[in-house]
Amino acid sequence: MAPIQKRSTLSHETAHAVLEHVGFSPRQEREAEELSASWLINHSQFTAASRIYGTATALAHELDVLPRDIHAYMRLLKRTRKQETPWQPEG
Repeated sequence: MAPIQKRSTLSHETAHAVLEHVGFSPRQEREAEELSASWLINHSQFTAASRIYGTATALAHELDVLPRDIHAYMRLLKRTRKQETPWQPEG
């Protein structure tokens, strides 16, 4: 795995442990993805970069995270209504 993948995976699996997940469910995966993304992504950097970059891939590259982390963070923002997302990812 590349370093960025290792960091994302470790963060995701740590989120499962913190959330005391046992087994597998789609809900648990979403919770772990969102918690992990909240640890990996600085909100002010996300906000500034999202004004410049128009795709999740470009934004992920700028913030040194995976596109899946961007998508999870955007779900978290939408669900908690922390901000209006300045753009919607392609696809």
